[in-house]
Amino acid sequence: MTSFRQFGLLLVLSLLAACAAAGTWKNADLPKSQWPRDEAACRRFAGKEADKRYANDQSFSQQGGVGQSRTHTANMARYEAVKYRRSVFSHCMKGRGYSLVKSGG
Repeated sequence: MTSFRQFGLLLVLSLLAACAAAGTWKNADLPKSQWPRDEAACRRFAGKEADKRYANDQSFSQQGGVGQSRTHTANMARYEAVKYRRSVFSHCMKGRGYSLVKSGG
């Protein structure tokens, strides 16, 4: 994959991440001081779950790992892992009683 294509893929993934994060997790039943701790705990949990699920995925180990890989398969595997991590994070926050309040309009 050319550097231009890698840049394009990185740009698309960054934009998707920005769109996915357009909102704030809120829980009216808890003090605001608790929110960052719960969010951090859910991020750690989601990261660990994604690591467990994708640790043995051969796509990540092609050509030196996801960070250095230039294959479409590895890029798609990384996308799936990120998508899974976000899903686990969202379920964790909802399980703790939070709702995602969209920002903007």
